[in-house]
Amino acid sequence: MDGVLRGTLRPLPKCDVLHSFTTRTLSPTKHFVYSGLIRGPSSLNDPPCRTDWFQSSELRKIVVGSGGNADKHSSLMWPPADLLGLFWGSAVALLVTRTLLLLLTFLCLLSSPLHLLSFTTLILYLRMETSVKAAELLVPPGPDKASSLETESLEGEAAASASSDSFDPMEEFSRRLQDILRTHGSADGLLDKPVVENIETDKTKEEVEGDLETDISLIKQSLNNLSLSEMVQKFAELAAQRRSDEQRMSSLQQKLSILQAERRCSIAARCKLEDLCRDLQNHYSALREETLQRCREDEEKRNEITNHFQEMLTEIQAQIEQHSVRNDKLHHENANLTDKLESLMNQYERREESLEKINKHRDLQHKLTEAKLQQANALLTEAEEKHKREKEYLLREAIDKTKKCFAMKEQELAMKKKLLVQAAEWKLQAKTLRQQATVMQAQIFHLLNELLVGR
Repeated sequence: MDGVLRGTLRPLPKCDVLHSFTTRTLSPTKHFVYSGLIRGPSSLNDPPCRTDWFQSSELRKIVVGSGGNADKHSSLMWPPADLLGLFWGSAVALLVTRTLLLLLTFLCLLSSPLHLLSFTTLILYLRMETSVKAAELLVPPGPDKASSLETESLEGEAAASASSDSFDPMEEFSRRLQDILRTHGSADGLLDKPVVENIETDKTKEEVEGDLETDISLIKQSLNNLSLSEMVQKFAELAAQRRSDEQRMSSLQQKLSILQAERRCSIAARCKLEDLCRDLQNHYSALREETLQRCREDEEKRNEITNHFQEMLTEIQAQIEQHSVRNDKLHHENANLTDKLESLMNQYERREESLEKINKHRDLQHKLTEAKLQQANALLTEAEEKHKREKEYLLREAIDKTKKCFAMKEQELAMKKKLLVQAAEWKLQAKTLRQQATVMQAQIFHLLNELLVGR
């Protein structure tokens, strides 16, 4: 019997919250449980547990109808669809929260300490929320609420609606955080503006008076050396510089007031966020204690479940014996089916003979179509030869035409070369004539000069 159980059962993986239905005192053979047993995840990152063991109709009858203890153990079977939905919902929520945490990390690195404080508050809030979801998933329903799967699902929906109507501290924390961000988030845009540093001067009054006297003496010396127009120009430059300094001073005062308002806003936001962090930490510690208490209660329920599982194993063994009897009946039915198959084989052989006759008729039709195809191929080859002869004749004519075209082009090039040579000769002759004309003009001017000198 243990060998049969080894073939149909598998080792149960470790689980921190809800162990298997076996106890630690069982033998190694009995540390195997059916592959569909429900178990709680050791953490929120574990995949959802299999529930197809309770979805089996026969085994559900065994669990519910074993010894008339349906009311006692009905609370141990959770609705599989609701449980899977809760586990998958927690996995998706974790994925979304992790992406949000990564985005907020980058924002905090590029922003002010106010964002960093709000980021830490949000981390604590998300931890509170995930711990609450884990506590809700890990705690099974009490044994005194229902007597079957249908009544448990109805009561679960009613409890969910009642919890939504009641006060939720996490919603209050999220509302407070949103109020803080909504109130103090308008000062975030001011952080991108340049910060004006206050320049403190350590000069005393005596040093300032000494500097003024030296400046006055230098200005008098420069005024004695300058003209009236230069003095007017210097005065205009100083007036323009004074106006620009006044405008700069007004803008700096505005920036200073904005920065002071931003500092007051950040201090108020920091105080509110510190209060929110303290409240979240207190709520987290309370939830942790409550979760530990529920885990201790689950340990007690687990012991009851192990005893129930032992009874269930004996019932499964009886079920296996019933299946062996059923297998004998199936053996006799298989013998009857072999006789029927032999009759079907005889019918198949007769059908094959008729199919052979049909195939011979099709072979004759195939030969006839091949003869027709050969005749069509002969006509096609004859048409191709005729087309080939026409193509060769057209190619010869095209070659003759191209040769004539090339000859005409060569004649054209020769005529162009002759024309270029004649143009060059004409230009050379014109150049020589111009040179001769210039020489003659020079000689005539020389003779005229000699005649004028002789007179």
